[in-house]
Amino acid sequence: MKMYKPTFTKKLPPNAEVVTRDGKPHVKMRDGGRTVYYPLTECGTKFLKELDTWYAKVKQPNGKRKPVPLSPNKQAAEMMLGQILRDIEMRKAGAVDPHRDHGRTPLADHLAAWGLRLTDDGATPKHVAQTTDRAAKVFTACRFVFPTDIDPEPVQRYLAGRRRERGRDLPAGQSWFKPKELAAALGIKPTALAPTILRHGLAAEGAGKSRRYPRATAEALLAVRNKGASVRTVNTYVASLKAFGNYMVSAKRMAANPFDVLTIGNVELDPRHHRRALSPAELARLVAAAETSTQTVRGLIGPHRATLYIFAASTGFRVSELAILSPMMFRLDATPPTVTPPARGAKNRKLIHQPLPLDVAGRMRGVIAGKGSRQAIWPGDWSNDAAEMLRVDLATAGIPYAVDSPNGPLFADFHAIRHTFIRRLDEAGATLKEAMQLARHSDPKLTMAVYGRASLEELGSVANRLAPIPHVPPHVPTGAETCGRVTTHEETCPPGTGEQGIGRKAGKQGDEGQCGDMRADDECTPGEARTHNLPLRRRQNAGSASCFSATAYGLCRRESPFAHIAGIGLVLLVDTWFR
Repeated sequence: MKMYKPTFTKKLPPNAEVVTRDGKPHVKMRDGGRTVYYPLTECGTKFLKELDTWYAKVKQPNGKRKPVPLSPNKQAAEMMLGQILRDIEMRKAGAVDPHRDHGRTPLADHLAAWGLRLTDDGATPKHVAQTTDRAAKVFTACRFVFPTDIDPEPVQRYLAGRRRERGRDLPAGQSWFKPKELAAALGIKPTALAPTILRHGLAAEGAGKSRRYPRATAEALLAVRNKGASVRTVNTYVASLKAFGNYMVSAKRMAANPFDVLTIGNVELDPRHHRRALSPAELARLVAAAETSTQTVRGLIGPHRATLYIFAASTGFRVSELAILSPMMFRLDATPPTVTPPARGAKNRKLIHQPLPLDVAGRMRGVIAGKGSRQAIWPGDWSNDAAEMLRVDLATAGIPYAVDSPNGPLFADFHAIRHTFIRRLDEAGATLKEAMQLARHSDPKLTMAVYGRASLEELGSVANRLAPIPHVPPHVPTGAETCGRVTTHEETCPPGTGEQGIGRKAGKQGDEGQCGDMRADDECTPGEARTHNLPLRRRQNAGSASCFSATAYGLCRRESPFAHIAGIGLVLLVDTWFR
């Protein structure tokens, strides 16, 4: 198979020198410091110039020949051509890796194809962008260009580095920061600074170009940034990489998923943004604060926000579902009244018929009256930052946005209303099956473990219902000697009984070095033995009442637990012997 260099035509330059070579007209030119000759075309206005790269027409499996670029170096081109021909013969024999061609395709092209697959499967543009961007960020950081470059070990190091604390510092001696200065010190975009300040409730002064942030605000934000990424954030990267690997395998672009070795971290060990359910009193105050508010927040007036909160706390709908509701989706005259949001707004992309409480259905009649069938019930851009809208009414109602807990702060953002809905289901006596279906969960563990967790007050109420443990007062005989030696009163045990002999022997072996707690039961009830006032089983031996004080074995509270165990075991052994 011959190699060749394809030619292309170029316009003949003015005043070009035309000469004859091999009986044909050529143009004489200087190219790269040397004299070259290029043949002219038939029209005489253009000349032919060869490409620098060698080509070869290779026969494809369909029988047609296709020009294949090789190399500018002729020897390298010959070696490449030989390898191509060998691969063709191996492919015919079925001995070639079917994923080899995909391994030479850049990962950027595979990510683009994956994004199209996600879109075709019904994923939202936001989900597609976030998922593909996470994978692309890892590939860039690990310097992966082709699928054959992927190695799980650099990925694990990169993700572990994301979890480590950062070492950013503020400029020394600077008391006030401009927005751009603070954003640069934190390593975030200037547009993300204002929402971050508002989310954490930090101080700021001025507006517009005169906006300034005190050093205390900068230090608080820096402490948050220096924590590193949370376990939940790292888990989203792992999930994106695994999903990309699964796509590559299903599309027959890779033989196996190289990200299967990555593990999901335990988010309970690093809580950053756990939510809490609002109590009935807090929910009532929130609705009342919005109902009487004269402020318009993100396009919604106060009464409309109040209806939104009531509807969300009665259905558990997410922001994406609430934002696309229209009157045509309601069946308020049905039994029971229902609302059917489109599947595109649901997280699981499934169509559901959500029943509505009668009082909520009656309130919604007044809301949708006069609206077009396809008009949004709650218009505006509130869904872009529903949490900030909610914080306005929380502040008015005097409800804290975050409360402390043993496992970190608990936040009352907009998704916390969904937690409130599931807690209301529990208070209404719903079964686990009913709560799971109304919450539109596929796993009951999620319903109970995440959303259905009992509050500390509820757990405390259950703990208070435990029966109290009876208290038996300590038995200290009158006149008994309690310091320096062990005292036993043999007159309480009939002569000749085994208990008396063992008690006398034990009294000799008692620890006289302990003081204050080593006591013998001088006045034990006939037929009963005691050890630190712990009653043991009654017994009778040969029709005579007998007793034995286990404290004679030195079971003092100052001794080790092993001594207590050994003493009690001996008492039980003696008890069995005399039965």
